[in-house]
Order: sequence, then structure tokens, then C-alpha cells
Amino acid sequence: MAINSGPSVDTGDPQGGLFSTPTSVNPNAVPLTNVSLAEIQAEVAKAEGYSENAQESASIASAAETNASDSAENAASSALSASNSAAIAQDSKNLVVALYDEFDDLYLGSRTSDPNTDNDNDPLQPGALYYNTVSNKLKYYNGSVWFQVDSALEDAIAIRQEFVATQGQTTFEVPYNVGYVDVYLNGVKLTPVTDYTAINGTSIELLDSADLNDQVSVIAQSAFNLADTYTQSQIDAIFGDISTAVSDSEAYAIQAEAARDVITGMTAATGAAGTEVIWDNVNGILTVPRGDTGPQGIQGIQGIQGETGATGPAGADGLGWTGGSYNPTTGIVTFTSDDGLGFVTGDLRGADGTGIGDLLAANNLSDLANAATARTNLGLGSNNDVEFNSVQLAGGTGTQGTFSWNTDEETADLILNGSILQLGQEVHYHVRNNTASTIPNGSPVYVTGTLGSSGRLTIAPFIADGSIPAKLFIGITTEDIAVDDDGKVTHFGKIRNLDTSGFTEGAILYPSATTAGALTETAPTGININLPCVFVIHSASNGTLFVRVNGLDENEFATAAQGALADSALQASDIGVSVQAYDANNTTASNTQTLTNKTLTAPVIDGGYSEEVYAVSGTTPALDPANGSIQTWTLSGNSTPTDSLAAGESITLMIDDNTDYTITWPTMTWVNNAGAAPTLATSGYTVVALWKVSTTLYGALVGDGT
Repeated sequence: MAINSGPSVDTGDPQGGLFSTPTSVNPNAVPLTNVSLAEIQAEVAKAEGYSENAQESASIASAAETNASDSAENAASSALSASNSAAIAQDSKNLVVALYDEFDDLYLGSRTSDPNTDNDNDPLQPGALYYNTVSNKLKYYNGSVWFQVDSALEDAIAIRQEFVATQGQTTFEVPYNVGYVDVYLNGVKLTPVTDYTAINGTSIELLDSADLNDQVSVIAQSAFNLADTYTQSQIDAIFGDISTAVSDSEAYAIQAEAARDVITGMTAATGAAGTEVIWDNVNGILTVPRGDTGPQGIQGIQGIQGETGATGPAGADGLGWTGGSYNPTTGIVTFTSDDGLGFVTGDLRGADGTGIGDLLAANNLSDLANAATARTNLGLGSNNDVEFNSVQLAGGTGTQGTFSWNTDEETADLILNGSILQLGQEVHYHVRNNTASTIPNGSPVYVTGTLGSSGRLTIAPFIADGSIPAKLFIGITTEDIAVDDDGKVTHFGKIRNLDTSGFTEGAILYPSATTAGALTETAPTGININLPCVFVIHSASNGTLFVRVNGLDENEFATAAQGALADSALQASDIGVSVQAYDANNTTASNTQTLTNKTLTAPVIDGGYSEEVYAVSGTTPALDPANGSIQTWTLSGNSTPTDSLAAGESITLMIDDNTDYTITWPTMTWVNNAGAAPTLATSGYTVVALWKVSTTLYGALVGDGT
């Protein structure tokens, strides 16, 4: 477990003492950032080593004091070593104290409740830990509240489970830790209590039921256990060793300090060569013999360069070059000078070139007789053909205007602004998007106007719901066109690198009648515009479409030959709305015309007509005129029919009851039979007429009931 930097440690000793705040820190000490307990133990070991060095230095100093067997130089060195060891020991002590103080501010020990301050009564730091002896759980502070380190779901940081809801589903079975779960509906995060409840750890309950195929995501966040940690007893044992080491370091430092004081107070004297070392204990004088002369020391560094001297007098005028000339015949350059000497060069011309790609070679381009010779010298062959992999016309930006051969389509490609035109196989319009949104690649569009002298057509996404005339539809965008930007629309030809995976390969696509700028495999019907304009060549994430626009709505009866009358021609959607269909071949009884939900005003029927006879079944049938105006019913048991008549509708009902069953009629008014429902005949039919006026159902017994 790493200890974060920043805190100070409360040692519980307000007067200072063993763990008082250090007044100085060794600049070579380990920084208090991300220091682990292992590093603390390493520093303790260093402190013990420094203490041992201090003890050894004190011993050396003591030996020098008792027998003065070493030279004055060794005594002085011992004093310096003792002083350094004491300082290092003190620094090590200070570092250990600081490390302990930092650890003590983050690990607060055992407590019965959440603390509000650290062991120094300072504000809590994020990442602080303590062991709760009531719940027997380790808890950590996140900067605002304490959290318990739990063991649930310890094998994962978070578990995400996806559900596809059924219609009306509210309960989703999933394990989680209460308080550690997030729920999303179709990508939108839900609010606990307001949108769902999660209180049992095994299931999530939506307060509003989900719709069919709703996407429900549950992210169960796991609690965790801290690994590689120390117990409180282990921590106490470690810091007990630290306390002992610091105490020993202080003792050794005191001994070294005393030895240094003794050595510091000595007076050294130089005796004659070859004499013994003499220690004057009374006067504190140490006399040592003179040593041999040592070797010469290393030469010192060079001194700083002196200042620059004054400028000397100007020299006499010299002789210079006066000119030169080149002889193109010989290739020699002649130089002349004031002294008349000068010099000449040799032939500076290079050897003749090979005549292949060497524009500087003799007999290359400077003295050509004809174009054929020039082509030969340039390595272009002897015929008049010029071959290039590609050629770019001037005036564009980037790769615009680049011509190249397309071996797959067997035509030339011309790179435009964001699209490529296959010459002879495609027709593009140069347009402007003047809508408020980017129009994506592969969108059906129509003309909304022009930009006048610029020659641009303005476009918008097309929808085939009949609100936009079919004649304004011009094609499919072949690139993304940003707001107020120019782009290309394909009127005829291929569009590549589109996501066509949602379409069937070989299918015909139409502009959608429900979504502007979308394509569909379903042909629009009725008053919608039917414009088959796209073939799916390749169905894939980087698929290909072929566009062919004719602007003719196939839902119209008019043909292209009708010209301007096409927009006002009779449409299939008009039948039954503004006109009624008539079949001129309807000359026999076998040819029929069906009128559905139509009102006939004062019709004249020439000849007879027939009504449909419907057989009612079951014991709870609906009395519905839509089944036929004449209905028969053979009872199979005591029955309770229901009323399905609308105002103005009627039924003639013939009831066959030969087993003495009964009928419980819906609420209605009987206009004869003394205002009562008829008694059913046990043989033959009982005939009743039923009709509705406004909301009242009426009934009448026909004949005498037999």
C-alpha cells in the first residue's frame, strides 16, 4: 500500500520528543511522495547504518584520545567523519519521523466511528484509512464521505449486463451491491428512486414499464479489498523498530558529538622527524613527528585570458584580381591580377552525356534537328504518344484536378472537391447546401432554388410524402455537404464507400415517404411519391449504389407524353376520395364493382338486389350488421349476445331454438309483444328485427313468433 504525499503526522507528543517535527532535512533524503512501508524500512536500515558509522567514528576518536597513535591529519579526519556521521544520523532520524508522521495522517488506526479529523486534529485527506471495530471493516475517505471497503464483486471493477426489454417489462434480474449500481434506458442514465428502485441486490425495478426492444443497461460497480496490506499489529511492530533505531541513532550521535568536542579542543604540534608521538594531557597538546615530503600536487587550472591588445597599424595595399574570362570552345577560364601574373585553368567541361535523361549532355536539346530526336534524347521513345500515371490541372487545391486511369471502370477518374467523377459514366450537379444542417453522403435531395450568377443550385433533403413535386428531385449526394458549402450530387452513376449493409443486394431503393433524406426498399403508395432511383450494387459497410433519376412518380396515371398535365392527372390515391371508379366492361352480372364506406344519395335501383346471409354461432356473439343484414342463429346453449349496431343500422335475425334455450338480450326497447322480449318457439324460427336510433337499440317480433 503506497502512502500519498502531503500529510504531517501527529505523534501525540506536543512538547517535541522522539517524533517532534524536524528542523532540518537532508537534501539527499528520499522525497515524501508515494513512499511505501518498504521504503520506510529501508530508511530505518540506513539510519541504523549511519548510527553504526557514528559509533565507529566515536571509537576511532576515543582511541586517538587514549593513545594518540595516529597522525594529526587522521585525527582531524576522524573528527570530520564523526561530525558528518552525526549529521547524517540526525537527518535520518528527521526523515524517519517525517515518514511516520505522513503515514500516521493517512492510516488513522482503529476507531468505533468515522473521524472528522486526522491524528493531528487536522482536516482529513482524500485516501485516508481506518479500521472500524464495530463493523470490523476497513473504511476509506474519498474527500467528502467515508466508504466501507466491501468484499462483494471483488473479482471485477464493474459488471455490465445488457437487456432487450419485452413490452411492459419492469423487473430485470441482476446481482449488484446496493448503492453501487447505475441503470441506463436506451443510453439515457436513469435516476434512482425517481426512475427505478434497487434495494435488494438481486433485481432492478423500473417505475415506468419498458417498451418492446428497449435497451436496458445495468452497470453493477464492485467494492474491492485492499491487497498486500499490513495489520495494525504489524504496523505497530514496524514503527516500534523505527523508534528503537531512532533512539540508538541519538545515543550514537551523542557519543560522536562528545568525541568531536575532545578532538576539537586539542592543540597539535609538529615534532622532529623520527620522534615519537607525545600527548600532553595537562595542556591538551598532541605532538606528532614530521612526515616525509609528499609528491608535487596537480597543476592548477589556467588563469583567465587577458584583454585584447590595441589594433596594430594598417598594412600596405595588396595586389588583387582584376578579372577573368571563359573560352566556351576550350572550356578554359583565364584569371588576371594587378601583378600581371594571374593563372589559367584546364578544360572545365565535363564528358559528353549518354543522351538518355541527361539534359546537359552535348547534342541533347541545344542543337536538335527535329522533335523525334528530342524525344529520343529525353528517353520518351520515337512515337508521338506521351504516357503518365496521372496529370494534375492547375487551379485546384490539394489533389483537385488530377486525372488518372481507372482500370476497374475502364475510364478516366477526375478528382473533384471531395468526390471522384468517372468520365463518360457519371453525371454530377455542383450544388450548395443552404439548409441549417450538414447533408450526409448518400442522401436523396431536391432543388430549392438557385444562387443566380454563381450558377449553383441550392438543395435540401427530399421526402416522398407528396409535399414536394417529383420534378424537383435531382439525385443522391456523393459526399457530405456542410452548411453553406458546395458539393456534388450524382444524377447518374455510382456512389461508393457508403454503408449499404441495411439494404438487400440487387434491391431497388426509393426516397422515403416518412424520413427526409433517407432511402427505403419499400415503394411508397397512395398519395406518396413513388420514385425508383437507386440500385444496390454491393451491400456492405463500404458498399456501392447506382443512381438513375427520371423524376417520374409511378403512382401517377399520367405519362411523360402528357407533359405539363402530369401534375394534375388522376392519381390512384384519388379513387374513393375525389372520384369513384367505373369499369366500362361491367356489362354482365358476373362483373361487380365494390363501393366501401360510400354514401348513396337517392339511388335508383333498376331491378332486384340481394343481401348477404350470415350464420351466427356461439353463445356470446356480437350482433354486427357488418356480417350481413340477414342473419340466422341456431342456439347451442343459453346465450347472451352483445350489441354492435351503430345508429341507422339494422338486422333481421332468425333464431332456431328446438331445445328450449333462453337468450339474455342486451339493453334494448321492444316496440311490440307488450314491450317484452319474445318467447322463443321450440320448433321453426323466431324472427326479430333489430335496429338502432341514436344510441337506443330497438327490437320487434316479426309475425306471431312461429
